[in-house]
Amino acid sequence: MKQNNRIYIFPATTLVAALLALGDTARAQSTGTRTAASARNPRTPVSESVRSGTVIAPDGQVAVTSIDRKWDSKSGTGTINEAAVTPDGKISSRASNLTRDPDGTIVERGTFTDFDGRSANYTETTERTGAGVVTVGRMVDADGNVATYETTAARAGRNQTKLTKVITHADGTKETRVEMLAPAKTMSGS
Repeated sequence: MKQNNRIYIFPATTLVAALLALGDTARAQSTGTRTAASARNPRTPVSESVRSGTVIAPDGQVAVTSIDRKWDSKSGTGTINEAAVTPDGKISSRASNLTRDPDGTIVERGTFTDFDGRSANYTETTERTGAGVVTVGRMVDADGNVATYETTAARAGRNQTKLTKVITHADGTKETRVEMLAPAKTMSGS
């Protein structure tokens, strides 16, 4: 039996959606203006939001995903914890740290575990371009296999965010994933 060394890249791109809000906060800080969220409580630079959505698992099932993002606007750092669950109970997750570079680019470094229990370390960079938010990333699994990906974000109906990720696996094959996310809900903080 041939072992499948392919790491299925789970929605690390959901960071793009979370960063749509972070980008607004970063841009507001650099221009001296405040976003509606930061205007509510200017003494609390730390915020937390949760975002839910769906993603198609490699076996075709629709997985429900939840993303918890914490961000400290003063330090320009944060964390993301995410989990997706299929109807039959398979789980994929990621945990990462975020940093904002002086140019406003967000760098995410973390660990991802796919629906089959395989883990990989990843690094991705998200920035706003004239065409919108773009994320470029690289994942390395336990065997040293490298996959790269690029994700673009677009607004979709009912205030959703549609993320389209093109993945190039270590063996050169390409795959496209689409994820739909609901608007973020602020849980605490500014």
